[in-house]
Amino acid sequence: MKTIHLGTETGFIIGHVSGEDTVLIHDNPLQISAFIIKYQMQDVIITDLFDQKLIETSMGFLMYISDQQYLATYLLPVLVPMQLGEVEITKFEPYVKKKR
Repeated sequence: MKTIHLGTETGFIIGHVSGEDTVLIHDNPLQISAFIIKYQMQDVIITDLFDQKLIETSMGFLMYISDQQYLATYLLPVLVPMQLGEVEITKFEPYVKKKR
């Protein structure tokens, strides 16, 4: 089965939370969704390793996503059930935490 990445082929993307540290996120729909939900009360920007914006959220709402096909096919089917409480929220597990 082919692994689908939102960012580069490295398998990691960068989460920026306003007023918080920057963290590396596993580049898969479960961990991206878990990150968005964990920081749903803050503004979040997710970038690739070249600092190109991939996702922007505000108060848990998706404001921008660079790849609409990824959004419809992979992210929304995981994120929406978590937001609605239909499935258990996956624990966010950052790859590496680093200071900004």
